[in-house]
Amino acid sequence: MRAKAIGLAAMALTAMPLAAWADDPRELVTMPPEIRESMLMNMQDHLVALDTVVSHIASERFTEAALIADQRLRFSNIEGEEAITDWFPPAMIEAKDALRAAATRFAVAARKADQTRDYASMRNVVWAISDITAACSGCHGHYRVR
Repeated sequence: MRAKAIGLAAMALTAMPLAAWADDPRELVTMPPEIRESMLMNMQDHLVALDTVVSHIASERFTEAALIADQRLRFSNIEGEEAITDWFPPAMIEAKDALRAAATRFAVAARKADQTRDYASMRNVVWAISDITAACSGCHGHYRVR
């Protein structure tokens, strides 16, 4: 099922007319290739981390999900973060901070869910995941890099 969804997404992207890419309304953020590559690798790790978090939630491994969110839904190191964020416009830095705050809120909610395992705490976990994906979607919907 997962492979089918990825395949369909890939087909949709390749079917998109080239003119659509040229008319991309998102704000272009230019940065040196090595900085852009580092940022893209970091975001790819965020995507893998988010997938791992969701898998841990599905397996009711909330403490492990919290740990992944705490450790990986942020930049790998402070020096690398500063090198990348020097190229960000102010609102993009706010989006990065929103992701970090959402990851922290998720970790708190997941740890509580691991202890209480009640409906309210599970609902808070779902809301916290929604905050994470909203932070990602908001930034990706507004910015593009080159």
